[in-house]
Amino acid sequence: MNENSKPVPHPSPLTQPYWDGMVAGKLRIQYCSACGKARHYPRYICDACHSFDVTWKDSIRDILAVTDASPHPVCVAAPMAMRRLIGERIGAGFTRRTRELLGGAQGCTHLMELLGPAATTAFQSLVHLRFAAPDRLDAKGRPTKIDSCFAYGADSPVVKQRWPAHYTGEHEG
Repeated sequence: MNENSKPVPHPSPLTQPYWDGMVAGKLRIQYCSACGKARHYPRYICDACHSFDVTWKDSIRDILAVTDASPHPVCVAAPMAMRRLIGERIGAGFTRRTRELLGGAQGCTHLMELLGPAATTAFQSLVHLRFAAPDRLDAKGRPTKIDSCFAYGADSPVVKQRWPAHYTGEHEG
């Protein structure tokens, strides 16, 4: 491994659905089909009912948030609002939906703001897996990531390297 490379996970048949979800930008959790218990890390057998029936879900089934220390006594009740996220999918649009459900006086700003960076960090840490997946293309065959952020600007060195046919910056020679 050279100094610029990062370790890449080696999925097994048991963990492949988890990694496939990460590549797609979704956090998938394994559940027991028989009793409904979530289990992470993935296992072949449920530790609650010993069933071998497995299902994978990418929506929030339950949530527990706690405020042990807060600026005001009333704040200790705010974590209950986080339960509004049950049933929501973790993927594209999650941060926007979180703001809709918990923004302003509807929820605790401090707890809410922790959710987005945690999901983004998990997603971004798997860049090598995402690069291995085929690019999504628009109707003209152009990768949809182009011009979606600074690094993917059509005139950036990243686009020049990954999608030279779509590079619009200066050409050498």
